[in-house]
Amino acid sequence: MQLNLKTITILSLCFFPLASLSQHNNRAARNLHFNFANPGARALGIGGAFTGMADDATAVLANPAGLIQIRKASVTIETRYIHEKYDVPFYGGNIVQQNLFDFDFEFENKSFSNSKFQIPFFSYVLPLENFSLGVFYQVQADVQRDYTTDTVYIFPLDQAVDQIHFFPSHDRVDITMEDLGLSIARKLGEHVSVGLSVFYSQMDYMANSTLLLKNSIEEPIPVDQLAEGKDNGVGGVLGLLVNPNSWLSAGVSYKAQPSFDYTLQLDQTVELWQDNFLKEHFFKVPDALSFGLAYRVTDFTLIMLDVQRIFYSQLTDDLVDFNGLEDVTQAIEDGTELHFGIERLFSDLIAGRPLALRLGYWQEPYHAPLNNIEDNQILQGSYTSGNDMNVRDAFFLHQFKKDIDHYNVGIGLGWNRQLHFDFACDLADETVYFSFSTVYRLKQ
Repeated sequence: MQLNLKTITILSLCFFPLASLSQHNNRAARNLHFNFANPGARALGIGGAFTGMADDATAVLANPAGLIQIRKASVTIETRYIHEKYDVPFYGGNIVQQNLFDFDFEFENKSFSNSKFQIPFFSYVLPLENFSLGVFYQVQADVQRDYTTDTVYIFPLDQAVDQIHFFPSHDRVDITMEDLGLSIARKLGEHVSVGLSVFYSQMDYMANSTLLLKNSIEEPIPVDQLAEGKDNGVGGVLGLLVNPNSWLSAGVSYKAQPSFDYTLQLDQTVELWQDNFLKEHFFKVPDALSFGLAYRVTDFTLIMLDVQRIFYSQLTDDLVDFNGLEDVTQAIEDGTELHFGIERLFSDLIAGRPLALRLGYWQEPYHAPLNNIEDNQILQGSYTSGNDMNVRDAFFLHQFKKDIDHYNVGIGLGWNRQLHFDFACDLADETVYFSFSTVYRLKQ
């Protein structure tokens, strides 16, 4: 069984990069988002800008120092409906070279979607005299996908070159990450508090691709790129909160995420671009550093701002290459998220019950791998001799770089002294979240 050499060369590059959350370049691991946003419907309604306020039970992950502000034992539970639409802008189509440095990328865009209900957060907080304790559960990741892509054809400037194309693939993803943790917060004087959360995390990871190759007589030659494993680790959140007066508060927190071991395997039925391998590797979830301010404009209006630095580059440290190319590498840049929110309280709008209206916005930076070459350098070799030409990459292109805007709206209703409800919605190009949180304050 024989494959065209130029076809074999570019097959090694046939994988997709959007927001890839992995430390390998398996094509299935694309557009996979961990839940870096602060939990809870209240935080969601104000765009996740909660580090500087942190005055409810979700502070265990946003800024555990804020737990000291909770003065009654309480239970919080969040339910969430998620609709995800993930676009593959290079599902199929053509790449046509116009001259030495210009290409027309005539990709076919196809969308895949799924919807689900989940309970992503639960907590119990117990305030004591000078410190507070908390226990919590969180879902950081819950992703399931299964689909097949189409063929991408390459048309070089030299018409004498044999047709080059990327074969389709069958991609399967099933990833869950759950945390169970403890928190403690303590006052350090009248205006300062500190807090620490430590959590045990378990990840179940599967991101497998099968490249659907064929030889010259159309016989299938499957190539499996497998990434699988189940492991646990420990992470933590350290927080500081300063309340200099009644109208201003500031917070900072650092979230140290765990690493997980898993197995990578390249299984080719015939030897193509590199030897088969089976190796153990690790998956590092990126850490995050957050700064937040909360400013009370009036007795009933609060403005919040968060700046969060996420160390996405940790995702491509020690990248394992499934594709055997030494001169083309990919990396993810660290990203800075801006979160803004406003909350307006109406003390007796509904039958004497307090009602809060919330608006928020945050920007999610592009955090997919990018090539170390420019888009117009995807071809390699002689432009006059088809025998030496191949394609280095057509998917980790800089032209795909785009930040995502998220718009938020929420309400909060105090039903009585024990029961409080929050509802929020997050709208973005590829996702819609609806969150509902219930807070029950225990009688003392």
